[in-house]
Amino acid sequence: MEALHYLVVAGIFWAVICRARLMGPDTLPHVVLQYRVLLVGAVLSLPIYTSPEVGQVLLAGSVLAYLWLDARRWRYGVPR
Repeated sequence: MEALHYLVVAGIFWAVICRARLMGPDTLPHVVLQYRVLLVGAVLSLPIYTSPEVGQVLLAGSVLAYLWLDARRWRYGVPR
């Protein structure tokens, strides 16, 4: 279960970094904040900071699902 948690967090980290590369000065501030908070939350949910519980894996999985569902807005670049 711990390995799954690390895998989910790695996916979140990868997705956030890929999107952050596309962000620029004209990116809406709330979009930038949304992804910064997501990255910090994912990193802090790692089992090295807390105990590896099923709730944390579900939380990380739901956040990853959010990114997947939000991907349509990013299809043609940074949302404006």
